[in-house]
Amino acid sequence: AAQMAIDVKDEAKATAHKEAKEIIAYAIENMAYEVTMESTLSTVQLPNERYQATVIGREGRNIRAFEESTGVKVIVDDTPELIVLSGFDPVRREIARISMDNLIKIKNINPNLIEQTVKKATDEVEKAIMKAAEDTLSELSLKNVHPAVKEALGRLKYRFSYGQNILQHSKEVALLSG
Repeated sequence: AAQMAIDVKDEAKATAHKEAKEIIAYAIENMAYEVTMESTLSTVQLPNERYQATVIGREGRNIRAFEESTGVKVIVDDTPELIVLSGFDPVRREIARISMDNLIKIKNINPNLIEQTVKKATDEVEKAIMKAAEDTLSELSLKNVHPAVKEALGRLKYRFSYGQNILQHSKEVALLSG
């Protein structure tokens, strides 16, 4: 009877271990899509469906010029009033998002205007990166930091991991460590 109880207990452990692995694998499979979406896609709302044609341009020239200028893939699909921007670099995606928002407000999109708008958005994002770095360094009372480190720190403003902003997380860790 004792041996039978041990065998039943061992079998239950093995079954539970196998089911736990399946549950974890299922959770990872479902979460991987959300994490990938979070780290590679941004969306831009359009006022109405007619703007999709304006964004694409004649023979796709506007969308090609936008992709070349930003380095971000533009996805215009059947989803009405929505454009998806795809790219692994979060700073480039933010530049593309700001540029697309500004272009949609202008309404008359052409390749020259796209280049100007992307340049303005790049300057805007670079200023935001440096401001985030300066604010963080000031908050942590750090001085004499190399400009390259400042830029790398500021770029963390646009990085997220599992829904958490990396810059904010880094500040929290620095405060705890200090």
